[in-house]
Parts: sequence; structure tokens; C-alpha cells
Amino acid sequence: MEILGISEEKQKEILELIEKQKKAKLSWVAIISQVSEDQLKAIAPDLGLVINKDEIMLRSETDEGKRETLIQNNYEKLIQYAIDEHVHRQYVGGSDNKEAKAVASAVALYAIGGLAGAGIGLATLGKPTDPTKLKFGNVETCKYLFDGRIDYSFTKSTEMEPVKEHVYHEIMEQFGQTAHYLVPIRPYCELILLLEPKGSTLSEGQKNLLLSLCDHFDIWIRDFSNDLANNSVVGQEKKDKVTTYQLLLITGEKIESTEKLLLFTKISIYLSYRTKINQLYYEFVQKGLIPNLVDFTLNLDANHHQVLDQHIQYLFQEFMKYLTENNLTDNIKLVDLVAKRQ
Repeated sequence: MEILGISEEKQKEILELIEKQKKAKLSWVAIISQVSEDQLKAIAPDLGLVINKDEIMLRSETDEGKRETLIQNNYEKLIQYAIDEHVHRQYVGGSDNKEAKAVASAVALYAIGGLAGAGIGLATLGKPTDPTKLKFGNVETCKYLFDGRIDYSFTKSTEMEPVKEHVYHEIMEQFGQTAHYLVPIRPYCELILLLEPKGSTLSEGQKNLLLSLCDHFDIWIRDFSNDLANNSVVGQEKKDKVTTYQLLLITGEKIESTEKLLLFTKISIYLSYRTKINQLYYEFVQKGLIPNLVDFTLNLDANHHQVLDQHIQYLFQEFMKYLTENNLTDNIKLVDLVAKRQ
């Protein structure tokens, strides 16, 4: 479509020129394209371009555009974090799974197995192995599904990336722009909130406070989710020296697990509870029922951790409300059991 007497072909030529240069002097572009500077200023918005003083540029070259690009790139990092937690690959003598390595030792396995059982859990999963050195053989692959189930199979040692690529598509299909529900709150704050306009106004002391609040929140969610996962075994049966376990999922459904897969199933259940609680938190922030942690840090004068505990209590009550509204009576009993043992 012709704009201000400038043909569609000429507009395309200008846009291609700026895309190649990313940004350039208005006077230079006017000479090259044989279009006046006033005309360039007038058509720039229609072409998705930005005028900044005497320059014309792609939106991605503005400070705001660069920040948006960085945030988008960081969001991809959060998704990769979620993939690493949801895919466990067990090699002979080791594993490549973040949940089994860094996160498990501090978050899932220690809390699920307790300090006494942590060594057993880590021994079961093995020490980290460099998967690039493994050129042959099948690999035990466990995917932690979003409802607490697991998908256990044998795949080739060369299929690590295809497996994770499949999980990436599952995450994007089910969560899309809410994929941060799948990871702890702290990395979301570090990679996203601190880059947003309000986050960039925080002093160094406020940033440290914010991260401390994130840890406070994450620890409560972690411990609560782990307690639920650890107590999710609601029955067991032994036949011919083989023990099978019955576990309660966050959906209220009960599934069976073997001794070999019990730990992995508990990790998956842990992740499903953590994801649901994170989801409730972010939804309450979006609705304005509680402030996000940046606003919380900026607007509260003192007693941040004590007030945060009040928000946590509110979140717990809303989680119970969610269970009640969905008639998840067995899960409510599980929460009551966990609360009595604390």
C-alpha cells in the first residue's frame, strides 16, 4: 500500500536497508533511498521503525527493544531449566539431569528422602557423567510429566537432544508464556523481573533483599511440595518378593509404581505440586490479590519476611480452596497429614 506518495516497493527497499544496518543516520537513509527525512519520519511507525533524534532504527535497537530481547532470551533459559528438571537420563555410572544433580541435592532428593535417605537417593541416580563421551548403548530415560506421572523408556545415547526437544514442545503446548510456573521463583526474578522497569530501579541492597525473599518463598514451596510427595504413597503390596506402591497424584488419581521407579515418581509428584503452587502465586499477582516481589520490596518499609509469611499463609489457604473446589478429598487428607507432622 502506498503511504504519503511512497510506493510499496520503495517502502520495502527502505525497510530492507534498515534491517541490514539495524540503525542509521536519517540523512544517510534519505540520500540512499531518495526519500526526504520528513517522509522517513512519517512512514517509520508503519514500517515498525523508530526515530531517535537524527537516527532511524529497528525497534530491537532501542533501549526498550534491547531489554525486551534480553528478557525473551532469558525466558528461553527458564524453559531450558524446566526441561533439565523434567528429563532424567541415566547412563552407566552417571546422569545428565539437573534435578538429579544440582537441584535434587538441595531441593528434591534430600527433602524427599530426608538426610538419612539422601545418600541412597543420590547413589541410585549416580554421579554426573559427560554424555558427549558416550557413543553407544541405550540409556534409561525418565520424563517427569506435568501431572506427577513418569514416562520411563530406553533410548539411544545419541538421543539426548531429541528427547529434550520433545519435552520443549510439550512445555510450549501446555504452558506457552506461562512456562515460568515450572521453575522456582528466584530464577524468574533474576532473569525477568530485575530487567523490567521497576526492577531496574532497585538499589543493590533492595536486590539482595528481593533475592532473599525469593529464597524464603521458594524454600516454603519446596518443603511443602516435598512433604506432599514424600507422603504420597498411600498403599503398597508385596507379591513374590516384588513390592508395588500406590501413589496419590495431584489430580486425585492413584497410580502404581515399582521399587525401582518409586523415587522418580516422587520427584515427578514433587514437581507437579511445586508447579501448581507457583501457578496460584502468579495468578494472584496478576489479579492484584498480592503484590509481586519487586513491588513488595519497594513498597514495604520493614518486616518483609514476616509479611511475606502472611502472603504464604494466604496462598496455602487458596491451595486448599483449589483442592476443595475440585473435590480432591484424598489430597486434602494428605495435606492435613503433612500439616500434623510439621
